[in-house]
Amino acid sequence: MYKITEFISLILSKTHPPHTPFEKLNVTSGYNKFDNILMEYDFDTIIDRTGSHDVKHELLGRRFGREDLLPLWVADMDFATPPFIIDAIRKRLDHPILGYTLPPDQWKTSIRKWIADHHQWTVKSHWLTYVPGVVKGIGIVVNAMLKPEERVIIQPPVYHPFRITPEGNRHEVVNNPLKEIRGNDGRLKGYEMDFEGLERLAASIWKISRFRIPASTSASTATRRTTAALWSASWS
Repeated sequence: MYKITEFISLILSKTHPPHTPFEKLNVTSGYNKFDNILMEYDFDTIIDRTGSHDVKHELLGRRFGREDLLPLWVADMDFATPPFIIDAIRKRLDHPILGYTLPPDQWKTSIRKWIADHHQWTVKSHWLTYVPGVVKGIGIVVNAMLKPEERVIIQPPVYHPFRITPEGNRHEVVNNPLKEIRGNDGRLKGYEMDFEGLERLAASIWKISRFRIPASTSASTATRRTTAALWSASWS
């Protein structure tokens, strides 16, 4: 069992220099409703998901022809949902009508506060639009921004819907693979963007670039240089 502060400390030890004092890191900002509340999370109990209709298990046989595989093909962890989320859902279910609803005002407020606290960026409310998922958001952007003959650049390895969603909407997808970074021992250390390849492709076909920070498949985080270079290229 991890206390939540211990778990955050564990994560920060992997992402911040060892000399960074934990108490100086703003780890509770944006969650002031739960500040100073010590919670415990159980990351050890194995939970049987049989009968819950979860995609990662239910589709194993249909997708891969076997049921005895480790389902590592979906980004869905098997930890229990945190209690405060379950409690909020239960509270909503106290109202007996589950009709058409709108995103509450607190939705935009909490997002704006989190971005300001963690990235020092002031986001305006009208910049935020609700979509029911990343994949549907890709489809909306493709259909809103592209003409039928225009193509889409992606930079694999990348989440496969970034390819199949444009293709499903009848747009050709062009690859600009990320460059592998290997250590002296030959082991893969990460990826970096191939700017020369991107410039060659963008010169003739750029309209939308699929850019995610971090990319879930490559498990890499874009550096400030990478972000600035991509931003510059997108407006050139």
